[in-house]
Amino acid sequence: MAKKSPGSRANATGKDFERDMARRLRQIYDSPSLLAEIETATAKTRPSILRQSSVRRGEQRLGAREPDVVTPTTWWFELQCSQEGSGRVDGTDKLAQAERDIRMGATQWIRPVVIYRRKGSNRVWVTLYYTVLACGLNWAPRRDALKFSHDMTVTIAWEAFETILKAEKAQNERQQDSSSGRGPSARASAALA
Repeated sequence: MAKKSPGSRANATGKDFERDMARRLRQIYDSPSLLAEIETATAKTRPSILRQSSVRRGEQRLGAREPDVVTPTTWWFELQCSQEGSGRVDGTDKLAQAERDIRMGATQWIRPVVIYRRKGSNRVWVTLYYTVLACGLNWAPRRDALKFSHDMTVTIAWEAFETILKAEKAQNERQQDSSSGRGPSARASAALA
């Protein structure tokens, strides 16, 4: 059997990391019932069930038109899994790439973020611009995320970023409930009727 070239090994490592991050993001954005279906799916039924997910790996053939992992949010997820000894791994180069990609016309995604880890490590890090982090924490209006150019970068652990994503999703759901009349007071009125 022929040995894999370093480039094809790195490609496989990158794909595995994208799959892992897509799985982690599904835990945030998909319903528990869909997650259970995905978990128990057979190799034959899994692809069709995964198509129901709101999270998927980006289409690489589309180039800079969508992020590495697509979610129902305005986050542009750029992923990087680096080999040991491959130089700096802090996400800033990829963050600049994500910013360029967004500016080239990826209009539905406005908040670039790089999720990365070193090959062989379980530790996942997230690098993003401070303004984008502030928008995710509701310290600044979301429209300010577009003003990230030349901003200070911040690196946080995946677990901290995951908490931000979950809180943002919960807040969005509360806003949708209140705007559609399904908020807590509407549910309480319905229960009394």
